[in-house]
Amino acid sequence: MAAFQAALSDFAANSIALVAASTEPQDNAQQTATRLGLTFPIGWGLPLEDTASRLGCYYEDRRSILHSTGFIVRPGGVVALVTYSSGAVGRLTPTDALSIVQFWQD
Repeated sequence: MAAFQAALSDFAANSIALVAASTEPQDNAQQTATRLGLTFPIGWGLPLEDTASRLGCYYEDRRSILHSTGFIVRPGGVVALVTYSSGAVGRLTPTDALSIVQFWQD
């Protein structure tokens, strides 16, 4: 999320909004946002298993976490791209997200 925050002006210049969501309770999500200096909206308190089921993403019951899942949503709410990670690699990066959106805009 910190990498997306660092690229926030690039996203804004391309009229792209960023949002994040977490299964963490509000206070933990706010602590993470503060620690990372995040200024984009972050949802909190998503139910772990229900969210994993609805999004089709990986989750780890032992640590009660969802693994990183990235979405690019076109205007009108159409999901255009999804990345699912089952660990610390394979995540959607800001550079990849911007490149894909700019490609579609051309």
